[in-house]
Amino acid sequence: MTNVLRMLAGCLSLLPLVGLSAETVRVPASIPADLSRDVTSQLNSFLDRVSNDSTIVFPEGAKYRIDGTVLLRDKRGITLQGAGALLRAFVAGDDFVKQQDYANWRRVRTRAHLRIEGSQNIVVRELEIHGAHLKAGRHGQYDANREAQHGIDVSGSKDVRIESVKIHDVYGDCIYLRKVHRIVVRDAHLQRCGRQGVAIATGKQILIQNCDIGDSRRGVIDIEPYGADWRTENIAIIGNRLGSSRLLMFPMGGAGAIGAVFLADNVNAEPNGTPSLLNKGSAGQGRGPLVMVNNDWTVGGSPTSGLKILNNDGVFIAGNRLAFPTQRRMIACTLTGSRGAIVGNAFPGAERILEDAARMVDFNNSNSLDAKPAQTQWKAVAGGYAVYSELSDGKAIALMRASVAPERDPAHLEAYGLLTDGRFAWALIRHGQIVQSYQRGGTRLHYDPLHSK
Repeated sequence: MTNVLRMLAGCLSLLPLVGLSAETVRVPASIPADLSRDVTSQLNSFLDRVSNDSTIVFPEGAKYRIDGTVLLRDKRGITLQGAGALLRAFVAGDDFVKQQDYANWRRVRTRAHLRIEGSQNIVVRELEIHGAHLKAGRHGQYDANREAQHGIDVSGSKDVRIESVKIHDVYGDCIYLRKVHRIVVRDAHLQRCGRQGVAIATGKQILIQNCDIGDSRRGVIDIEPYGADWRTENIAIIGNRLGSSRLLMFPMGGAGAIGAVFLADNVNAEPNGTPSLLNKGSAGQGRGPLVMVNNDWTVGGSPTSGLKILNNDGVFIAGNRLAFPTQRRMIACTLTGSRGAIVGNAFPGAERILEDAARMVDFNNSNSLDAKPAQTQWKAVAGGYAVYSELSDGKAIALMRASVAPERDPAHLEAYGLLTDGRFAWALIRHGQIVQSYQRGGTRLHYDPLHSK
């Protein structure tokens, strides 16, 4: 029996702390759950009293009116089990002039509906948040005085999971992340926002996966470290269904560094502004690596490039399909000052593939304006992602591995090419410079990072 207990203890020690709550607490029935009056203060009073390492269970189908901010501050090990409960705001807040009454202007502007602040090991699950914006969405109204009324605002927190939530009709972002570490947003339905679907200001190790995000007044997923000394890195955006937005689908701006972004298996078939992805880095700003694999997008908007990636080190674009409106005569990719490789992509409807891409490698001219993209696989590996792309023209097999651990090896890209005549080439690129390379002829070599040990 002792050995069994030791074995179980060993298994439990491997589980993440997130979601392991020692006590279950139910939201009191004394808090009205019928939208009859504002219960923000009652909910906050209850949450303040809940001990750390607890699961808070909402009544199934409960509906709470919140005209203020529901707050989790300085909490540890808390799970909010929503069971489909609704937090709904009816009041947008009064109008104040910033220069005349800054305190009240800021109070209204930053009235998030749920804020997680200075906390760790937090789970928010199966909760619905309905904001007070009556004209949200792509064709709606952007209100600068209320643009920070986010659905969920996570700041100064780590190890947070947001799962199976519904957030809609908010003045700000559905989800806003600032100064965070190890965040997962999964299986979320984020629609009709007044600003961005998801906004990442600063953070590390963030995963956005299997979400429906769209009908955004500005961008769909925004990565924007505002300050010059801010850094955002190790962002994975995987398998999401992305809808329409008034502005760009993936704006990546700000004055700070954006390191290691991985975009894979994301689908979009609705109109957005162009470029679909804009990463407007400046020389020496610390942008990259940026890896795009197996995305399928429809490009709309103004007649500019579908992708515009400026001054990024370690760009790798493989197996993607971006469909363009033929009459617009658009360029698929502008890659000014960026270094890396572009392999096996299809850009139907574009007039030409590359602009200002002198530092990019096009493996065997494998990109096409009409063909299907190359069959491409990927998986997470130690230190990053391995990508295997078999080129459709039969001339070559390109094997790529791009690291997303810049703290260990900044802007690191390994490129492998296996040519049909038996020649094999390999190069290790750091910060856009080839620091090692290898080539041999004769016996056909095959190295597959997806399946090798």
